[in-house]
Amino acid sequence: MKEENIKSLLIKTSKFKHVNMILRFVLPYDHKDYALSQMLGYVFGIYAQKYPTKEVMRAKKDYLYAASLSLDISLKRDIICLDVNYTFLNPKYTKDVTFKDYTNFLIECLFEPYFDDKIINEVKFNLLANISRQLDKPEVFAYDRVLSLAGEGNFLGFKKLDISKEIESLNTLDLESFYKKLLKEASIYLVLVGDLKGDEFDDLKDKLSDHSFNMYHMTRKIPDLKDFGLIEEDKDLSQSTLLMYYQFPLCEDFKKRVAMMLANGLLGSMPSSLLFDDVREKRGYCYSIYSSVNYYDSSLLIYSAISLKNKEAIISAIQEDLSSLIESDFVKEHLKMVKEYYTNQLLSSDDYASSILSFNLNNLFLNRRLSPQEYLKYINDCDESSTKEALKSLQLKMIYCLRGKESA
Repeated sequence: MKEENIKSLLIKTSKFKHVNMILRFVLPYDHKDYALSQMLGYVFGIYAQKYPTKEVMRAKKDYLYAASLSLDISLKRDIICLDVNYTFLNPKYTKDVTFKDYTNFLIECLFEPYFDDKIINEVKFNLLANISRQLDKPEVFAYDRVLSLAGEGNFLGFKKLDISKEIESLNTLDLESFYKKLLKEASIYLVLVGDLKGDEFDDLKDKLSDHSFNMYHMTRKIPDLKDFGLIEEDKDLSQSTLLMYYQFPLCEDFKKRVAMMLANGLLGSMPSSLLFDDVREKRGYCYSIYSSVNYYDSSLLIYSAISLKNKEAIISAIQEDLSSLIESDFVKEHLKMVKEYYTNQLLSSDDYASSILSFNLNNLFLNRRLSPQEYLKYINDCDESSTKEALKSLQLKMIYCLRGKESA
């Protein structure tokens, strides 16, 4: 791999005693690749060729002053991201462990995985059990169904949680083949935070450069979803759930992204948001309610745990509150509070290595140059007009009601 094909960033700081890094692998994916990547989340960091048992792996981590190694999987539109999270004590605080020891351990785990049928069967059993437990949660099941219904023929359908059939069909050879493809074809993004020498960082990149990668980029199109209207389904669950799926134009302009973030804060993502105060606290229509934004999918979802007898009233109240945000003085009266909330979040994130990693990884991944100070300025400059424009751009695509065992 040519070094210029590794997008990397070293953030040198003496603020933390540990060195924290994220190594992101990026690939286009399909349903089978998604299932295989979920299996890797269980395998990685537990088994490697030189550490064929969990006990030996744990002993090695203990020797490396309890180094932490894990894998997170996320889907960004039509590509899959596998984030290797690696944290270890800075070698300058140790007597007998060097940076080379830490990097060798990472490389061994990355490029010498240990797969066999016994391990894969154990992973499949644990993963299937976890999926089953998650689907027992009404909110998770409802979200999964919405993606399945809205995602036919587009990447949204790939984000479904229930991949049990795909997982059951996989074997050791499938996983080995996928892993080889990952190491050969994936693009790579590397961010490291800690008090580390530049030549040590270069040494890590040199070791990674022995392997071949391509650069992939997200397509910037989003699906033009049809209007599904109201969809109701029954399931033997104790709780009924309402989910409203809104779509908005793709936020290429970061100013518009910030405006949508603040609009979502006013609507439903904060404890003092309008939906919570009005629909739950004032009207008492539901047990819980909140909203969340996914910028990659350009979607805003409103979740509510409900009693079926209040379904129509809750839908009307949510739509009334959204109209009220646009037409009344609510934005003007509460925007300052929401801006202070997100400003404090951003300022406090500088105290955590994980937040610094995430911020700078997004910069690399999205090919942008955004400083925390510029981010703060975008928040401060966002006004009532731009916030309302963000709310006006929301288009309701689906209302999904999962009816539990309760009678209407």
